[in-house]
Order: sequence, then structure tokens, then C-alpha cells
Amino acid sequence: MKNILFVINTLGRGGAERALISLLSAFDSKEYNIDLFVLLGQGELIDEIPAHVHVLNKSYSHADLLSKSGKRTLNRHILASSLKHGAALKNLPYMISNFSDQRKANALKADKLAWKMVSDAAPRIRKEYDLAVAFIEGGSTYYVADWVNAKKKAAVLHIDYKSAGYTRKLDHGAYEAFDQLFGVSEDVVNVFTEVYPELSDRISVLPNRIDLDRIKRLSLEAPTLWKKEKSFRLLTVCRLVPQKRLEISIEAAKKMADHGLDFEWLILGEGEERTKLQRMIDEAGLTSSFVIAGVTDNPYPYYRTCDLYVHCTAFEGKSIAVQEALFAGCPVVLSDVPGNHGQITDGIDGRMVEFTPDAIADCILKLTEDEESRKSMSRVAALKKPDDSALEKITAMVKNDE
Repeated sequence: MKNILFVINTLGRGGAERALISLLSAFDSKEYNIDLFVLLGQGELIDEIPAHVHVLNKSYSHADLLSKSGKRTLNRHILASSLKHGAALKNLPYMISNFSDQRKANALKADKLAWKMVSDAAPRIRKEYDLAVAFIEGGSTYYVADWVNAKKKAAVLHIDYKSAGYTRKLDHGAYEAFDQLFGVSEDVVNVFTEVYPELSDRISVLPNRIDLDRIKRLSLEAPTLWKKEKSFRLLTVCRLVPQKRLEISIEAAKKMADHGLDFEWLILGEGEERTKLQRMIDEAGLTSSFVIAGVTDNPYPYYRTCDLYVHCTAFEGKSIAVQEALFAGCPVVLSDVPGNHGQITDGIDGRMVEFTPDAIADCILKLTEDEESRKSMSRVAALKKPDDSALEKITAMVKNDE
């Protein structure tokens, strides 16, 4: 039996978290002992962790990470933990220096500044592992690099490293501690190796594992959030955070409404920008057409019943939502930004557009008028199959020791 540890920052409703749960479910419990440590001990998806996975957290909060109460819980935890192991005092020079760098670059990322302290304050795991996997950037990567005892270590990157605000100085040498690095797409790998060219021989693509059977099963449930019966249906599934730049989509929706299109654009997600975005929606007169419906445990019936899936964001790693939409048979419209490249074949199963309101609106309007193109893209998208090689690539690291 091989002992493998996975570490992730939180277990909220994010793409990386969904990918981790899918990957964990694929392990054979007769061959592998799987432990999971959630660095900040919080997140709604904890109940979806497979039964054969041993969660190491002694205390855990189910609080929604994107709700106000959930954020308060998280901040209290971070504040309390900062006093453990002298983490706050130890990391004060580090945080001041990196804060100064971020301020000069006009790119303040408070969460990135705190990850090293959170890692150093976290409980220590005394067990030795055959393999330890940091399944996301930031705290979990620093924790596995500095505090986990394992024969081999791997780190998985899910984002555009530079656009997300990470730097070598923030990482403090963490990535050099890993035997193998994985990026969820070619774009993620390429951006990372621009910053770490000397680690290019250690990094390769590890595709997100998508449970297609689960998507098909859950998509059969009845969708209840659509309000307009005969309008053109658009769907976006994402967190309401600055990275997503949903204000661009709102501006595109305004242009579509001014053109006379009767549509319902459903946004499934929650986040810190909800109040700002809702104000923009109301001021644009889109209250009944551009609807922020909040988080749902099952977005798949909406993939099945939408006319078009739209994912126009500022940057991505490789969106789980886009992959799920394609596997559900949705034609998609994607912004032409790093992370979205390679998701579709432009014109065959979707459209890649410039990340501007005019370009997005123009593309959608043309597709509303071209039903045959949409149906053709849907047929191609539905034929896609997920890449299931993630399990093989992870387990190869321990099988090679035998």
C-alpha cells in the first residue's frame, strides 16, 4: 500500500476543488492509502470527499467561503493561526518586502502575501508519505514544500501564474523542492516556465479529471432558475471575483438588449463582486435579463437547457466549467485569453472572441441568428471525451519507486 497525501487550501465550490474530488474518487483503496489536509480547514465540498479518503483536519468549518459569514470565519481562523509557531513574527519582513513590491507594481494581492504565514502556522503532519501532492498554488504548495515529509513531492498549478500575481520572491524557493510539477493546460505550463525556465524539465500537463457519468446523471434533474420561457438562453458558471471581469459581459448584454434581442443570461456563482455587479445590471436596465442566481450544487441541468455557454474572463488556467459545458454538449463562446486557448477548435465546437463588449455581443448576436451553426457546434461538443490520464500520471510517481 502506498501512502499519498493531498493538500489543498480550501474546499469551496471552485474548479480545482471539483477536479481534486474527481481525482480522489478514482484511486483504488486497495492499493493506496489517501490522506487529505485542507490547509484552512473550510469549505462546502467536504461532504463530497470519497469515503476511502482520510481527512486529517481535527476541526473543520462547512461555511460557504464566498458568503460574508464564511469570509468572517476564514479571517478569524487566519488571525488566530498567525500566532502559532511564531508565524506572524517570522514572516513580517517577508510580507513587508513583498507588499512593497506589489504596491510599486500597482498589483496588491493581500491573499498572496498571507499564504506563507498560513503555511507556517498550520498543524504539522508527522507521518511520512510515499508522495505528497500540493493541489493548488500558494499555501498548500508552500506547506508541502516546507513542512511535509515525503519521498516524492508534486505540485499542481491551475492558473496563469503571472496574471494571478505570484512571483518567485513570494514563492520563497518552494517550487525547487518538488520532484514533479504539473500544469492543467499548455498555457499554464508555458507561463510558469517563463518565470522558472530552469524547472522546464520537471513540468508537464496534468489535465483536470472530469466525471462524465456524474455530469450526465445530474443533468437530468429539472432546471428551476430559468424565468423566461421562450427567450434565448445564455449561461455562465463562475465565481464573482475581479479575475472574471463580469462587467465586460454586462456591457455586452446591454449592447444585445439595445439591439432588440430577447434573452436570459444566467450567472451561477457567488463572490465579493456581487453587489457591484448587481448595481451595474440594474443601472443598465438588465434586471430581468442578466440574472445572478447565486451558487447551485448542480449546474448541469442548465448546461443541458441553455442555448449557449459564455465564458469571457480576463484569464484562466483551464476552466472546469468550460470543460463540463463542452462534455454536456454546449456550444461555447470564450474570451481569447491565456488559459482558454486549446479548450475549443474555433468555429467547430465554439467561438473564440476578443475580450471586449463589442466583440462578445457581436458574436452572440450572430449565433442567435445561425441556429444551424449552434446545432453543429453542440453535436461536436457532445462527442468530446474527458482526458482521464491524471490518475495515471500521479500514481506513476510512486510506481516508479517499486
